[in-house]
Amino acid sequence: MPPISMNDDNKLTQAKEAAKAFVSRLRVKDRTSIVTFSDKVILQQQPTGDLGILKRAIDALQAKGETRMNDGLARGIAEVLRGREGSRRAVILLTDGEDTNSQLELATALAPAQENKVPVYTVGLGGDARTEILQGIARDTKARYYAAPKATDLDYVFKLLSGQLSSQYEAWWQSMTVVPSGSQVQGRLVLQPSDGQPVEAGFSYTMPVFLKPQVREERFATGALKEVEFPVSTGWVLPDWWPIVAAGLAGLGVYLAYHGALVRFTQTRLQHRLQHYVSDSLGAGPRQARSTAAPRQSLRPIVLRMARLSHRMMPTRMLDDLRHRLVLAGRPTSWHFAQFLSTKLLLAGALGAAAYLVTAASSNGNPLALIAMIGSLSVLGYYVPHFWLAMQIKARQKQILRALPDALDLLTVGVGAGLSLDGAVLELVQKSDNPLSRELANFLAELRMGRSRREALTGLSQRTEVEDIKILVASLLQAEELGMSLSDTLMIQADQMRLRRRQRAEEQAHKATIKMMFPMVGLIFPALFVVIMGPAVPSLLSFMHGGGGT
Repeated sequence: MPPISMNDDNKLTQAKEAAKAFVSRLRVKDRTSIVTFSDKVILQQQPTGDLGILKRAIDALQAKGETRMNDGLARGIAEVLRGREGSRRAVILLTDGEDTNSQLELATALAPAQENKVPVYTVGLGGDARTEILQGIARDTKARYYAAPKATDLDYVFKLLSGQLSSQYEAWWQSMTVVPSGSQVQGRLVLQPSDGQPVEAGFSYTMPVFLKPQVREERFATGALKEVEFPVSTGWVLPDWWPIVAAGLAGLGVYLAYHGALVRFTQTRLQHRLQHYVSDSLGAGPRQARSTAAPRQSLRPIVLRMARLSHRMMPTRMLDDLRHRLVLAGRPTSWHFAQFLSTKLLLAGALGAAAYLVTAASSNGNPLALIAMIGSLSVLGYYVPHFWLAMQIKARQKQILRALPDALDLLTVGVGAGLSLDGAVLELVQKSDNPLSRELANFLAELRMGRSRREALTGLSQRTEVEDIKILVASLLQAEELGMSLSDTLMIQADQMRLRRRQRAEEQAHKATIKMMFPMVGLIFPALFVVIMGPAVPSLLSFMHGGGGT
């Protein structure tokens, strides 16, 4: 969709109508964004295929101030390049060609489009349009220039553009040319329209180089074969020192169980009051305070020591990714981070020790088998917590996704009744207890600490990484930036969330028939065969053994 610049209200009104007619001709899978440039460059609408949102964004356009065509063109090309690679991408520049206050040169703005082969179609509006500049932009990016001397011509121009963007063809064939591998092959493609002159285009390609398989020579032994005697295994034999190791592990288990139970039931009155105060200040209610267990102080030095050792073994990038994944799982504190690192090291050591016991008892002193078993099980134990963490993240995101439509309905009712967004969120947090309400409580806490609403909403999106949350945050930020009604925005998002929930339910219902096939084939059908064919088995066996039948 075009970067737009014009300072005439009549031109702008007619351009709006033509632009809305243009987006109505787009296909369902097309994504369109709008960039405006006057005294500053603004991304008026992020990429979307919703015609209602696009038309409302077009209606909100205003003409004012100077024009920064080069900067707006660079921003529009950047937005297009963010799209999916392999899809057809294009930029439409609707302007009179004037540039009075850009920070970029025209060549610098066009360079990304030329490098990525993105066509920039230009539309010169008005009789005084800078035709040479706009034609040069279209020519340099292998696109076309359209002239619209009057604003009423824009509807026809956008019809031509719609046809231009939707007319894309691909040609392929199986070449029968026989040339050596690596040779350059020249070709010519001729397109013969039914009512016009033929169009020709030349091309060339290099014949691929195919590797021939090499025949491996087989060597045969010429001498006589000798019989090799293998040692006979004596069975399962434990080393002599295994009772000491078993006693040590049993003592460690008793120690951990005792201190875990002791710390669980000896929480001080001060800790209860502190948890109650913190939960009330965040608006999470007393239930969250009761669900938050105090750190086990007796094990804290051991856990921190093991966490520091595991911290040295991991690169910084992996540690940062692990902290983010713990936030996604709802365990954002440094104590959770230390527990996770110590658990990785403890599991790696425990499985390595178990592998040593098993291998030392069964491999008859084979060092390679001992090293392989200890290494593989230690690596497995070191990475098993990551699989658990992935399951926790998926389960938490599913709970957030399930609670979001009902939460949006409550927010819509609260805002419609006169509450602010923060007040409606506070009411929701006080009346519900789920991962979504806890994240909203963190959102309110960030607002109280002085962060802006944009930063707090962006943090909410990053802490959940749920697609519906990202869409909701983008809509709220856009409504705040454009001055749109917050109640209408929440109502639209609530309708869309309910629609997505219905679609997900229908998708699961369609998958159920496929999932039912495996237990039916593996469990139900064999039982049916036994019931149906079972009575005939004795007679069949008697006949096969020559007993005849009655």
